[in-house]
Amino acid sequence: MEKMSHSTLRPAQVCGALLAALEAAEGRRRSRKRDQTPDGIGLTIKRELLHRAVQENPNPEAFEEWLLHTALACAPQSSGAVTAMARAIYDEWKLAHSMNEFKIWLDSGAPSDDAKKVVDDDVCTSWNYGDYGNADSFWQVDLGSPQPLEALTLWPKMTPADGDVTFHIQYKASESDAFTDYPSTSGLTLTLHDYHPWETMFTPAITARYFRVTIVNTPSYAALREVGLYTGCTQ
Repeated sequence: MEKMSHSTLRPAQVCGALLAALEAAEGRRRSRKRDQTPDGIGLTIKRELLHRAVQENPNPEAFEEWLLHTALACAPQSSGAVTAMARAIYDEWKLAHSMNEFKIWLDSGAPSDDAKKVVDDDVCTSWNYGDYGNADSFWQVDLGSPQPLEALTLWPKMTPADGDVTFHIQYKASESDAFTDYPSTSGLTLTLHDYHPWETMFTPAITARYFRVTIVNTPSYAALREVGLYTGCTQ
């Protein structure tokens, strides 16, 4: 197995992927019947550290120092738990560099097996590809045949709960077609709120078989709870 240097991967890349895994762990935690408070506290601490790492993207050679400094800067009553979680994240960071499969997964756009959760009619589930601003990381649906689409609804998952997010939305009627951008090549920047759907009408209606959504800019962490595409709208 190929051994990679710490310069190969950026902390933001690895921590973004760890955030995606954390969301899956959160879903499993909620399904348990026992007291989940200790699990929730640990996941909250880890999520906050990973968010900061994605935002600040420290240099690989300084990542360990950055983690420890971040832990020491927190409130004294929680510094022990934060320090322990910081060390756990650093161990995962080192492990990522010994796993060639992890690097291949990142290079392919960090695809998620949970993409179907965006169309499962449940806003309590979500999909996060964990690789921000990568044009090769996207959510896409095949409607089976060209459909006249008249409206779109996005249910975001946001941490923090409010923020400006830029989407690149594209569609095409057949596999051989080039994608068309909606509403333009510059994308669509929205102020979104967790659990609050955003809706728009396509005027005129668009014809699409393939519909693609890429999150190209986010203040920290954004994912998709549900995407709704509608035809035959009366309003």
